[in-house]
Parts: sequence; structure tokens; C-alpha cells
Amino acid sequence: MTFFAYPFVQALGWTLFHFIWQGALIAALLAGLLFLLREFSASVRYVLACSAMLLMLLAPIATAYRLINAASADENSESRPSTTRRPVGASRTSRRKCKAPPRVAATSRPGAAGGATTSRRPRRARWGGRSIRTRSTSEPTRP
Repeated sequence: MTFFAYPFVQALGWTLFHFIWQGALIAALLAGLLFLLREFSASVRYVLACSAMLLMLLAPIATAYRLINAASADENSESRPSTTRRPVGASRTSRRKCKAPPRVAATSRPGAAGGATTSRRPRRARWGGRSIRTRSTSEPTRP
């Protein structure tokens, strides 16, 4: 097992990665607030800057805590069998909302190039509640 495979090391790496955007976001918000509050006293701006630094301290701690808990929850769920069950006869595909229309394929003719099967039923697409018919195109047969 390599050093980078440990959950703590992975959580630390992801924490550092997330702190890049979190720190940039906090700094950008602070810069905007300091610009808007430039007419206020220095003590108000100082308290605002200290609050931003405190947020920058707490952001990676909260992120690491969340990532470590997620990693431990994943390890616990792998050791236990799954308790979710589907009704008998239900499959993953039966729960799909958008089903493709069935295609009726004709049998290939003996003289067709390569014996390719083509659909005789026109394809349909549904966009915005309307049914749009499209023509099926096929390549011309070559002798």
C-alpha cells in the first residue's frame, strides 16, 4: 500500500485543493467589502479583515472534518451488506423516465451489401412536448 492510498492523506490533499478556491473566494469577498466600506473607520475594516482570516483558518478544518467523516462512512458501508431492496421484477432500467421508442428492424435481404439490417419505421424524437419525425437514411447499396 502506498503512502497516498491512506484515507487521511487523501483527505489532506483534497483539503488543500479545496482551500485554494475557498481562500480565493474569501479574499475576493473581503476585497469587495473593503472597497465598499473604504469610508468607514479603520477599526471596522480591521475587524472585517480579522474575520476573513478566521474564516480562512476554519474553512480547511471544516473541509477536512467533512472529508474524513465521508471516508469513514464509505469504509463502514463497504463492510455492511446493502439494505436497499427493489421489488421483485424491478430492474434499474425500468425506473428510467425517458425510454427510447422501440425499433422494428427488418430482416436483411440476401442481395443487400453486407447483409445490413435497416429500420422501416421512421425515427421520432420528442422535443418540448412535440413529436418530430425524421426520415431514416441509409447508404445506397453497392454491387
